[in-house]
Amino acid sequence: MKKLNFKSNLLSTLPNIENLDNICKELYLLNFQQEGNTYIRKYKPKIQNISEIAQKITINEKLNLSEFKNNINLFNFCGDIFSTALLDTYLKYQPLPLSAQKQELIESAARMNNFKLNEAECIYIEQNVKPTNNNLCLEPNLSSQFSTELHYNQKSRLTLGESQIEDQYTHKAFGSALLQISHLSYHSIDLDLSLRMHFENKQIITQKLLNKVKRYQYCFTIPYRLNNTDFSQHGFIVTLKGKNITPEKISKLFGTKYTAYAGITIASGIAKGKIETINKTFLQKNKIKTEISENYLEENIGNFIFDPGKKELKDGHWTTENIGRINTFNGELVMLVFPILQTFNIKHK
Repeated sequence: MKKLNFKSNLLSTLPNIENLDNICKELYLLNFQQEGNTYIRKYKPKIQNISEIAQKITINEKLNLSEFKNNINLFNFCGDIFSTALLDTYLKYQPLPLSAQKQELIESAARMNNFKLNEAECIYIEQNVKPTNNNLCLEPNLSSQFSTELHYNQKSRLTLGESQIEDQYTHKAFGSALLQISHLSYHSIDLDLSLRMHFENKQIITQKLLNKVKRYQYCFTIPYRLNNTDFSQHGFIVTLKGKNITPEKISKLFGTKYTAYAGITIASGIAKGKIETINKTFLQKNKIKTEISENYLEENIGNFIFDPGKKELKDGHWTTENIGRINTFNGELVMLVFPILQTFNIKHK
């Protein structure tokens, strides 16, 4: 594993965020408060960068796999679901609908989340910033550093997710990045700019955009152990094939009301996505234009996050290479999904 592996020249340095260790320690000293089906504790540090960090644990529902299979039929999809613990047994009878290389990737990831009580979790980071020449890029290392500090540097975790830039006033997205961070004792980044960051082209940056924007990350992490080859007891393998597969339909397959889940996706087929852009007209007026992306995906790697407790994720959130955020998909999809044990929300000034 390379220490640093950038697919984008937007990232040239990885600044360490100070005081994260103290923030996490102070959070763990607080008591939980019950709010409905969840337990929450929040800490507001008196430092410059972080305004609040909150930890939420939801009483997980038991997933009904029979209901999942019924829902597949309701949407006229073909597919199946089974526990990651049964992957070896499944592969004795048939391979996954993937190439040998991608099947090996799913197998490896299915062996990661193998701690008895150490399940997957989500980290959501929101940041309101005034861009300068030094901080135009996203800071994907922030989620990785938080994960490291939250676990006292004792456990290795794989972080996957999405980073976005949006206008604070119009809430239009101006960039999408597929994010993958692996770390043992250091941070290793693989950042694929699925859709171009518009700060890359300074000609279309307007003064209004320069005033303030919002950056955010939706990430999930799963623990892994290189010397443990047991399959996870927590995850699920999902295969889907059909037309007009949408994030919302995927999120409804499980039928959970409170439990969030997230996973790795490998997709082959026609995918459509969209992103907003700003074009400066001849009369110097800004024109919002929607770019529709349509690409054929050949076993493209992505991630899927569903969280009924977060407005932006309650209808599912699917991001993959070459498209960015997917709206509709026609083809075949393999997912490795983990229910989320806990969620961390970080507001970063």
